[in-house]
This record gives sequence, structure tokens and C-alpha cells, in this order.
Amino acid sequence: MRSFNKLSRKEQKKIIEETCNSLQQLGEYYQSNWKPVDESWPIVDGAAYVRLSTPEQFLVDRGSAEQQVHIAVDEARSRSQYDKMNYRITEFFIERPVTGKSESREQLDRLQRAIGKKKVRFVVIKELARIFRESGLWKQFFKHCQASECEIIIRSFPFNPNDPTQILQLDILAAFAEYESSVNSKRGRESHFSSMQSAGKFNSTHKLLGLDQLEINGTPKVGLYTPNKAELEVVIWIMQTFVSYGSYQVTLAKIDERMIKTKTEKNFGKHSLTNLLTNKKYIGCWEVNLKNKGKNEHKLMPYERYLKVSLPHGCVVPPELWEAVQATIVRLKGSKSKNTRLDRIYPLSGLLEYEDGSAFQGNGSWGKSKTKRLNYYHCPRKKLRLPAELVEAEALAMASSVLSKSDAFKDSLKSRLRNSKTASEHLQNQAEHLRREIGGLQQQQVDLDRRLDFLLSDGKSDDSALTDIRNDFINERRKIKKEVTDREAAITKIGEKRDLLLSQGVSLKSLTSNAREVVRLVATNDPAALKNAYKQLFKKVLVGKDEKTGTWTLKFLFKDQFSESIEEFAKDVNGTDKTSDEKEMAQEEGLEPPTKRLTAACSTD
Repeated sequence: MRSFNKLSRKEQKKIIEETCNSLQQLGEYYQSNWKPVDESWPIVDGAAYVRLSTPEQFLVDRGSAEQQVHIAVDEARSRSQYDKMNYRITEFFIERPVTGKSESREQLDRLQRAIGKKKVRFVVIKELARIFRESGLWKQFFKHCQASECEIIIRSFPFNPNDPTQILQLDILAAFAEYESSVNSKRGRESHFSSMQSAGKFNSTHKLLGLDQLEINGTPKVGLYTPNKAELEVVIWIMQTFVSYGSYQVTLAKIDERMIKTKTEKNFGKHSLTNLLTNKKYIGCWEVNLKNKGKNEHKLMPYERYLKVSLPHGCVVPPELWEAVQATIVRLKGSKSKNTRLDRIYPLSGLLEYEDGSAFQGNGSWGKSKTKRLNYYHCPRKKLRLPAELVEAEALAMASSVLSKSDAFKDSLKSRLRNSKTASEHLQNQAEHLRREIGGLQQQQVDLDRRLDFLLSDGKSDDSALTDIRNDFINERRKIKKEVTDREAAITKIGEKRDLLLSQGVSLKSLTSNAREVVRLVATNDPAALKNAYKQLFKKVLVGKDEKTGTWTLKFLFKDQFSESIEEFAKDVNGTDKTSDEKEMAQEEGLEPPTKRLTAACSTD
């Protein structure tokens, strides 16, 4: 039996579809070669129903599905001899893998419609459980067949629908089929629950970036994990990126830039990213029967009760980062921003407020010329817009002075440099992997040339077999050459990305000598990092109006840990003319500009 674990859903559907088609072809072969057992007997047209519960059963060579087709044919033939009637199967209803407890199935619905229209006079099935595993549903199906005068033929179970004794036998078999299904399900759930409760062991090992399957003495242990240090650095970077940008789309774009793949070597999508961000295996715990949390446990079976388990591999990501990720997910829930690409980061968003507490939010619109995007901070309550560039320039000047003396900011830059180094090393590892693959392909070509180098000559041979071998040989060489070329191109692209990443690094050496330039570089290369720095530096930034001069003012309220540094540079800030140049501001239609000037001040109050 082939496993579906390494196949994508698309590949699974393709295999199932191909198998169903082959079964239909088998049925068509039977129909085209059907002959009556006795030409003097009447012919009765009917159908056969084939169903399997799991996709894996479709992959068994000469497996259960094909057996059901042969059994239906043999049962129709033997029943023909018994009843002195020629039972002819005119259609095979091949159901895709689905549980017997499901009432709605495509092929079963078609079969029941055909029975209702009396196009089918009999139905052949391998066993009772192939139709339903619920006794109530079975009885409904049976009554439908009885009302439509459709005979049900079950292997080794001939019965007369008018005989109460045989109908009782049918009910008993339906009850046993349902009982068997329930017992099997109960055993599986009990086993899974017990393994999870006693050892934190899953019933299968789903691949997850950052975690590998645990091996003990070279033997893989199903359902148990061990941390993968190199991959976990990538996982932590993805989570940090998501928290910084607050956007699924931007995070996916950043992942694509670094050419990061999932554990199964596929490109990240919205579903795989969400699974990574919410998978509790990263914090070393798991919740079983989450839907039953809070219910009365006395009314539940032991294996149905809610259970929180600590996994053996423990927490592998920083708990505070995990909490920040979950908080970001909650914030984005129901928000349009989760489905849109962020073209601009507003670093003062969430900090900028009017004096009465009215919040500003980053926004933008196209100017009248439709050629330039106007970015501004908008306060809907006050119907006020402030040019984003003007406000952010003042914040940049204010922050650069205090941050040059801040240990927290230095640590933040060091962390950024480490992340850049990790990204660079990840790209370097990808390039080395591709180079090793190129070496392997080149060795394949050398081995191929040594074995069949006589075919490289341009001479022609009359021997058609030799010509075919030569063509296959040349095609194989071309294929190897193309794969080598593709990998070399990928290495070149990785090199360009790595050079760009290294060139965007911020030097710690320049921190004390030119803090403004450092903050400017951070704002240019990673505005999300600047936004996080502002959150650590400022409590809030208040917008007010000086009634005497008619100018708007910015008052920066710093957090307590920066209060000692503020007094050292406050004199320099207030001792010079911090009033900005006159700048036009985007206004609400019909409103007059409330000001054209802006001043800045600092405070710890």
C-alpha cells in the first residue's frame, strides 16, 4: 500500500481519479462482454455500488475496490442461475473514498435517483456496510428500494423483502455493521488519547518546519518530535516578521524573497503560514478534544474529555514571541488589512493622538494629478489630516538624539544584525546545497559519458535499436545540462539577494557618531523595526494647537526608562528653532487648512 503522507492533495485527487476511471473501464469491459446465462430467461437490468472508506485503499494493487467489482459480477451471475433470470449490470456506481456514516454522497445520490425512476431493478453490493453504517439510514434506503420494487443483492445473503424474518435479519446485520464501525472508532480514539496522555505521542508524524521526527538508535518514532535548530531560526524569523508588519501578505512576500520553503519543500501560502503561526507544537503543548472544553466531563467518555498535554520536545520558540503572534492574529481577525499588501508602514500609528485622546491612523490618497500618493495621519473625529512626512521627520529628529544613548536601541540593532546574519547564512546554505546537486549531476554526466561515449559521434547507423539508444542518451545529457543550468541560475539569484541583504545592514560603530543617519537607515530599510523602536521609546505623541501663533504642536511623551536621557538633550531640542518649514497638508474636502506650521516638544509627563 502506498502512503499518502508525501503526496499533495492535488496528487491524491489525481491518483483517486485515475483509479476510479480504471474501475469504470473494468465495468465497461464487463458490460461489452456480457452474455445471458440462458437466452430463454428474462433480462433484468440493475447496478453495482462500490465504496471504500479511505484513500489509501484505492492504491492497493488488485485491492478492495477492484474486488468489489468482480464480486458484483460473480454475484449477479450466480443469482441469475438461482432465480432463472438474467441479471445484467448496466452501470457501476464507483464512490470516491468516504465514510459509511456520511448520508450525502455523489454516487449514492445518483443511485437512489435511478432507483426512484425505476431504471434500476436490482443493486449488488459486497456487504451491508458498503451502503451505510447507520442502521437508521440503512432502513430508509431499504424502504426506498422496496417502494420502487428494486431488489437488493448482498453477497451470500439472499433474502425476500416480503419475508418479515429475512427483513429482521437485515436489521440485525445493519445494527452489527453500525456497532462494528462504532467499536473500531472507539478503539482508535482510545488508543490515540492514551498515547497522547501518557507520552505526548501523536498517532502520526506530520511534517512541521523546525521539528524533525525523533529517532532513537536510528529508529524513527512515530508521533514524537525533536527540535531542528537551523529550521527553528527560520521559524522565529517568520514569526518576528509577521508581528513587525502585521500582515499575512507582506510576510509571505518576505518569505518568498528569502526563498524559504515549507517542510515538504513547497512554497508558503496563506494556509501553511497560518498553520505555522498557530501550531501549538512550537510551545510544547497540545489540546485534545478542544471542542469539548468546558463541557460536563461526567457525561463524556474518558477519551472524549478535554485534555491539555505537555509534549516531550518542550517549548522551542520564545513564549513572549508566541504571545505576540497570537495577539497579532486576533487583531487582524476580521480586518481588511490581513488580505491587502501594505505599501507603506506608518511608524507613529497607534502612538499619535489629539490632546483629548482622539486617535490618528495612517492613511493615504491620490492627489488631484493622480500621479503622486499623499500619505498622512488622519483623525476622523477631528476631521484633521497631518502630512506623514512632516510628522515623521520631527519624530525622527526627536528619537535620534535619545536613542544614541539608549542601551535598548543598541540591543535592538544588534538583534537586527543577528537576524540579517541568520538570513545570509540561510541563503548561503541554500547555495551550497545547489552546488552539491550540480556536482552530483555533473558526476552523473561523467558516468553516462564513460558508459556510452561511443554514441557521441555524429555517424549514423542503420540499426534502428542503436539509433533509439543514441537518441535516449543525447536526451539524457541535455536533461542533465538543463538541470545544471537551472541550478546555476538559482545560485546567481541567491547571491544577489545575499549581497542586497548584507548591504542593508546597519553598522553599530556609527551609532554614537551619527545616530540620525542610523535611524534614517532603519526607517528606509525596515520601517517596521522603526515602528517597534518608537513603541519602546514613546508612550504617545500628542497633537495640540497653539492659539497664539496658530501653529500645531507635537508633544512627545517618553517612557520611564528613557527619562534620564531626555533631560540631557531637551535643552538642545528646545534651544534651537524646531519649527518646520511651511508645507501644504492634505485636507478633507470643504475644510480649510487649520495650520501650515508644526512645532515639536518633548516631555516625560
